[in-house]
Amino acid sequence: MMRVRAFAGLRYALDLQPDIVKLDLALGRRIDTDPSRQALVSSLCDFSARTSTLLVAEGIASAEEFATLRELGVALGPGYLLGRPTRLADLPRKADVGPAAA
Repeated sequence: MMRVRAFAGLRYALDLQPDIVKLDLALGRRIDTDPSRQALVSSLCDFSARTSTLLVAEGIASAEEFATLRELGVALGPGYLLGRPTRLADLPRKADVGPAAA
């Protein structure tokens, strides 16, 4: 039996022409071992480059996921591997870090 699913989300990327597209957490999970995820993210990286859109991978949790995403061309992304979430109140204010860091 053939499975078919429509995905309207990609249409929004065309209609809205966003500056940033965030890859869902589900696309990055196990990307290091899943050729289908790799193919999809690779295509999105190509789309991103051709449309001058920043591509951000959500929730990078392992060194293997990080390496694969980098190899595919994803340049930005938060996640537990890169840094734990921080309360905004605990971050330094711009005035506290001085002009060199701003």
